[in-house]
Amino acid sequence: PEAPLLGRLLQGRYRVTGLIARGGMGVVYDAVQMNLGRRVAIKCLHPKYARDAVAIARFQKEAVVSGSFGHPHIVEVFDMGVLEDGAPFLVMERLEGETLTARMRRERRLGFKLSVSVARQTVSALVATHARGILHRDLKPDNLFLVARGDDTPRVKVLDYGVSKAMTALGDPRL
Repeated sequence: PEAPLLGRLLQGRYRVTGLIARGGMGVVYDAVQMNLGRRVAIKCLHPKYARDAVAIARFQKEAVVSGSFGHPHIVEVFDMGVLEDGAPFLVMERLEGETLTARMRRERRLGFKLSVSVARQTVSALVATHARGILHRDLKPDNLFLVARGDDTPRVKVLDYGVSKAMTALGDPRL
């Protein structure tokens, strides 16, 4: 099925209400955290990768890295779990807006004010991660999400720390 978790209650806490996106490694669902009534996004690793140790490690790394910052420009991960079929999932903040890729396709050319704003916010997130010895390694327009704020300068959220690496004090990758 295209969205097998639709309508399901995960771990007795998260009601899956819709499909947000599908990708090569997984699916992102719209959901509600029942005890708080909070909208969340649930990212599930495809079942075909549920037994792939490398894919699972990358998925879990994304949760640990993103969940440890609390930075305004890094997507927050609130929880993680495992489905009945063994596939892991992440519970993340629900973002409203679009990726930088989608914005660039729609507008063809970004204005100076928006370009500077996106760059400043992205650098802010990277400075925070680099200060903690983490290198993103997959920074691209698809991994920059523009959260609508009602004005012409959206809030940037850096996504997908699954292929990040820890660095030594000299800046050399360790992982």
